[in-house]
Amino acid sequence: MLAAVPVQGHVNPVLSLVRPLVDAGHDVRFVTGRHFEEKVTEAGARFFPIPEQHDFDWRDPDAKFPERAKLSRVRKLQFDMEKTLVAPAADQARNILGLLAEEPADALVADLGFVGANFVQALAPLPLALCGVTLLPYLSPQVPPPGLSLRLRTGWAGRLRNRLLNAVIRRAVFGGTTREYAAQRAKVGLPPVKGTIFDASVIRPELFLEFCAPGAEYPRTDLPPTVHFVGSMPLPSGDSWEPPAWWPELEAARRAGRPVVAVSQGTVENDPEMLLKPAIAGLAGEDVFVVAVMGGGDPAALGEVPANTRVARYLPYGRLLPLCSVFVTNGGFGSVQTSIAAGLPLVVAGKVDDKGDVAARVEYAGCGIDLRSDRPRAAAVRSAVLRVAGDPAYRARAEEIRAQAPPEEAPGRAVALLERLASTGAPVRNAAAAQRA
Repeated sequence: MLAAVPVQGHVNPVLSLVRPLVDAGHDVRFVTGRHFEEKVTEAGARFFPIPEQHDFDWRDPDAKFPERAKLSRVRKLQFDMEKTLVAPAADQARNILGLLAEEPADALVADLGFVGANFVQALAPLPLALCGVTLLPYLSPQVPPPGLSLRLRTGWAGRLRNRLLNAVIRRAVFGGTTREYAAQRAKVGLPPVKGTIFDASVIRPELFLEFCAPGAEYPRTDLPPTVHFVGSMPLPSGDSWEPPAWWPELEAARRAGRPVVAVSQGTVENDPEMLLKPAIAGLAGEDVFVVAVMGGGDPAALGEVPANTRVARYLPYGRLLPLCSVFVTNGGFGSVQTSIAAGLPLVVAGKVDDKGDVAARVEYAGCGIDLRSDRPRAAAVRSAVLRVAGDPAYRARAEEIRAQAPPEEAPGRAVALLERLASTGAPVRNAAAAQRA
């Protein structure tokens, strides 16, 4: 049984497992929001809805939670964790347990944000695999805490900084969610646990699938023993997609050796003023071919664009990114890992949620440049794009990280790990943990 909260960035990693599991002969049920029913059934799984009171349109969360619109960014992050991740947990668990009573399963596979899965693991009991939808979020003295966009600092000074910040984060950021988490556990008869909700989610499951290569994360020696870097799953081929009329121009630019630059602001925080317009303006006078992807938004929002720019509401990355030289993105975890999986270097402009942390990892890994802003100046975008496009070391590093966990092998790796979990019910240890044992 698979489950995910009704947000695209949470559903997609779990959804990518459906077809490989079905092709391997497994019967798959998928519990998530009603907006994703068509995608779930098209992938080959049986759809089951989450409790209606916790369902919402991920594209407009403020419609479900009007009070959210007035909050600052930090308060909005805290609100989202408490209201959309933790508060539904007891109802999530009851819903899953009811479905299991009607039809048992061999394992539960859920996204990191489906907090009720941890309760099912304790109550069923049922072996649990969680899917990472962002960077590893557990608090560690070896890496900076999430949400602060901090660079890795090694040695005693770095560890001291991280320990101090972790203590602050536990109280100031996770305090409310920790209390709500304890309250939700009490509703289903479970005692409180130590740590943040993400500590519990990464450390406690029998299997944790992280959808990136090891080189896309900060290195650490305290990696939980059941965390496996499976890599980014392959992108849909887009065979049924109809290319826009200007697509031959893109292909001609590629054949001529002209840099092709893809720019995307994502699908949630996709105000074109933040990144799309500065990128287009900055590259207007350069000998590059720019493809601006609106993430579902209206291309008319960009107004008249320069002669070297083409705009689309949506383009399948499986068709676009292999033709590109640089990907300019706002730092969404999935988009960045997709770019690395294509061996494509990046320019990242993101600060909201986990995006600043993702951008910091990109620069640390050497596969791109972090602009350290979610509203970069046009000149900053131009300078970074030209630097990345002109220095082959960035692409070489992206290809090196890709080779650590090739995307074409990711479905097989994930299915093998899940089959091992389902057959044994025991923790599935990674190679480093197995060697220590």
